[in-house]
Amino acid sequence: MDDYINKILENLNISFDKNKKTICIGYDNWIIGGVEKVLLTLMNHLVFDYNIIMILPELDNKKASFPIPDSIGVIHLNDSIAPYDELCVACCTRLKVDLFVGNANLNCKQLTIYKKLKEVGIKSIMLNHYFWLFPCWHEILYSKEIVTRNNCLQYPDAIACLTNVSSKICSLNANRTICVMPNPNFFEVQPSISYEERENVIVTVGRYDDRLKRLDKILKIFSQVHKEDKSIKLIVVGPVNYEETFGKSLEQELIDLSLPVESVEFVGPQPDVSKYYKKARAFLFASEFEGFGLVLNEAACFGLPIVTSYFLGVEDLVEYDKNGYFYKEESDAKKHLLDILHDTEKWNEMSQYCNEKAKTFSKEFLIQRWKTLISLVLNNEDAESLFYENDLACEKQLTYLEYEGIIKEYEKIVEEASQRINRADAAQDFLSNSLEHERKLYSNPSFKHLIKVFIKKIFRIH
Repeated sequence: MDDYINKILENLNISFDKNKKTICIGYDNWIIGGVEKVLLTLMNHLVFDYNIIMILPELDNKKASFPIPDSIGVIHLNDSIAPYDELCVACCTRLKVDLFVGNANLNCKQLTIYKKLKEVGIKSIMLNHYFWLFPCWHEILYSKEIVTRNNCLQYPDAIACLTNVSSKICSLNANRTICVMPNPNFFEVQPSISYEERENVIVTVGRYDDRLKRLDKILKIFSQVHKEDKSIKLIVVGPVNYEETFGKSLEQELIDLSLPVESVEFVGPQPDVSKYYKKARAFLFASEFEGFGLVLNEAACFGLPIVTSYFLGVEDLVEYDKNGYFYKEESDAKKHLLDILHDTEKWNEMSQYCNEKAKTFSKEFLIQRWKTLISLVLNNEDAESLFYENDLACEKQLTYLEYEGIIKEYEKIVEEASQRINRADAAQDFLSNSLEHERKLYSNPSFKHLIKVFIKKIFRIH
């Protein structure tokens, strides 16, 4: 392993400023997505004050699909040489890293790194980019990783979650206070664009080659809206591979839903989505699970009222009947969209509140929040207590007993699902053939029922 580390570090093309402390960002994947966008933004701001190194698993093409600036050193590790966490710690030790910032997502290769970093005297911040219990099928699939992750909660110098509900649930597992560190907006809050200046358009933005983003539900909801008002159009922004994702051609789906081709525009991935946010009068989202829902904040920056599926933590972003709605049933989504689009006075009120809400998550504010957290950890100060009672709290706060009830209900569902589904080789199957196994698991009726039960229980609490 030593020879391998020596070779890796010899090829590290970055000059260190001896007057700066060194931060290592560890992540288990690097694709074009919201998490990567957040981390890249953070690194681009930290690089002025710190030496920044990023550690990623070895990629086939040796190049991250999401470009990383030359000012940031990148290390790709091959875990066939040695366990991934050992390689990470060895690199951090040799580079005299002062702080490691890594994720705590299930199935990532860094879950065990925090204990090892503690043993060698390197400080760490654990960041969970998703909802702490996200998502149910994933948690069950990686039951061993759940135990590993929860056992590691005592070792980081600070732990950060994206939403209030996620941080409080995590705190029950960790028996310690947890920072709330939401994702920042990447757009400035825009000058008001009136209802009249916009088109009669609903827009949706996301990685729609991912089943969990539920493009099929978006199309079903829009088909109900279109039946009521044929002047309304839908614009879908993002990659779409409908047949591979849902087993049906997109053309056939539109026919089955009685949607004219001209009523839906698929524009694919866009380097700049702002023109679509400016054009539309409403934003529709139907994801099954989200850690934060970055696009909801993007829409809010453009004064765009939001209609979104319910997921835990959405209350931090969407205040019901103020800047948008979250829904349980597709019929509710239809009603909310039509109400927004047909009521100019209501639309104006919601649009204005969208702008005010978006300011809470400004990039400048949250980057400074990160800088403060890092500074406190590096200086051995109490970082977590500073952020626990945060100014980003939503109006409806759950009590401790309600959060405890969530945990118990969740554990019950996990246990029931584990009994119903043969888990003997499921994890291995998933790792070897992720997409196919996900389809089979997700289509299991009893499993889908359990997920719905869990979400409904949480929804009733709110």
